[in-house]
Amino acid sequence: MKTFEIKANEFSQRLVTVTTALTPAFLIISILLLALFNGFLEYLHYREIIGTWSAILPGIVFAILRFGSGLGGIKMIQNQEAPRGVFFVFVSIGLTSWATSHVSEIAQSIAINPEQVANAKWFVVTALWVALLGELMIAAYMQSVQEKLDKELKMATIRKKPLRKTTTYTEPSASGSNLNAIGFKTNSQQLVADLQRAKNNLAAYESKLRNGVGNPDSMQNGIDRWKNKIALIESALSQ
Repeated sequence: MKTFEIKANEFSQRLVTVTTALTPAFLIISILLLALFNGFLEYLHYREIIGTWSAILPGIVFAILRFGSGLGGIKMIQNQEAPRGVFFVFVSIGLTSWATSHVSEIAQSIAINPEQVANAKWFVVTALWVALLGELMIAAYMQSVQEKLDKELKMATIRKKPLRKTTTYTEPSASGSNLNAIGFKTNSQQLVADLQRAKNNLAAYESKLRNGVGNPDSMQNGIDRWKNKIALIESALSQ
């Protein structure tokens, strides 16, 4: 029993989802059929006035204008061209009002007998204004869909946008640890490094002199020079 209830709920949810997704298609088909039907009503009306063949053109023109103005306005509103879209919707409202202005004559043209003129009048009014309501409904629906898509696109762009790396600059202080951390040595550290390098050079010259490598006089001059430099560095460190 529970399994049946679960499957029934899943089927209901899927049916609602599919039906909701098809809402724009249903509305567009309804608008198209109503626009064609309104054009046909105009054809029946003008047929009694100007003849069968002559009435075809006004009927077709009215149907195309009615359908084109409605869906054209919807498309423009969807493309965020609200002023033009509203203008097209107003054109559709104007066509509906114009057809309504002679609805009594249309009713007399399509009524089977004089007793049905009143019913025919309400039938025509319903067909005219339901088509307009359908256009407004789909315009509102598509505007909502477009706003949702824009919001999702904006959120996706924000998520994909790389974070900017910020670098912080640390103001150097007088302490030797901070200077050493950013690649600089303090005066005492530099002197210690120079002292070690001078001692290494002195040891190298003394080794060469002992082993008879190179000119003895040059080696001795190098030893004296590095000894003097070591003395100067040690004196600077002691201050």
